[in-house]
Amino acid sequence: MDFKSMRYVMAVVENGSISSAAKSLGISQPSLTTYLRNLAANLGVELFERGEGGYVPTYAGERFIAYARQIESIAGELDKVAPREADHFLRVTCPPFEGSYIHPFAIRQFRLAHPSVNLMMIESNDTAELLRSGQADLAVMTSVLPGNEFYQVPLMRDEILLVTSSDHPVSEHAVWRQGCTKPWVDINLLSGDSFIRLFPYQRTRVLTDDLLAREKIVPRILMQTRSVLTAIRVAATGAGVSFAPATGTQHFRFSEAPAFYSVGDPVVMDVYFTRLKNNRPDDATEHFTKLILDFAR
Repeated sequence: MDFKSMRYVMAVVENGSISSAAKSLGISQPSLTTYLRNLAANLGVELFERGEGGYVPTYAGERFIAYARQIESIAGELDKVAPREADHFLRVTCPPFEGSYIHPFAIRQFRLAHPSVNLMMIESNDTAELLRSGQADLAVMTSVLPGNEFYQVPLMRDEILLVTSSDHPVSEHAVWRQGCTKPWVDINLLSGDSFIRLFPYQRTRVLTDDLLAREKIVPRILMQTRSVLTAIRVAATGAGVSFAPATGTQHFRFSEAPAFYSVGDPVVMDVYFTRLKNNRPDDATEHFTKLILDFAR
């Protein structure tokens, strides 16, 4: 039994359904269903059965929940009497690539002010769960989490850009528009192109899928990748086109120079600094938060 398993099972108990539990955890319903199915297979017993009022624990599930509550209680008592090794760390989690929203000079300033605090950056797509389980203190996120357990501070608003090769024909149709950071192009000019796409759960993919759907464009997908940098590099070769957040692209140099364009109204993505409300920040955490916000403005 680990803390992640305990949290996921307890979420189903507290919410009464898989869909509500997944929403409270900040993950997709299929991901939670698969996790619980694998957990039951590993344990060799079913933890839930569907009843009239939703999902209810089986006898094995009730024993699992009882032990989970005991472990949570013991862990809480230990936190009161023994300092944890993790207290010497400030653990910040973010999805892959989104660490670029944390300015490197903010990290340098923090190190000078708090030399005894070790800063740990954790790249993960399960940022909400890392906060809930105590494996992370802060998170950089590109979505608002449901419920009232999180404190989220707007960090910045980032524009999602179209990425092409430098000699792509779309350049002949680019115009400047108010509110755009790059020359704007009509997305319909790309209806015949191949697309390098991120995975469906990544925020850049979600927002640009909405844009393509509004314009009734069904993209021909050349490849999928979790790496924004890989998508940019492939698009720069002319093999296809991709999308990428503006902020991260300015910190890298590419062997083949890509071209960047604004699309949509434009397409923008809000970025948040997030922590649990009941996890009172210490002085170092508050200072780090202030530095990140100051450098983002």
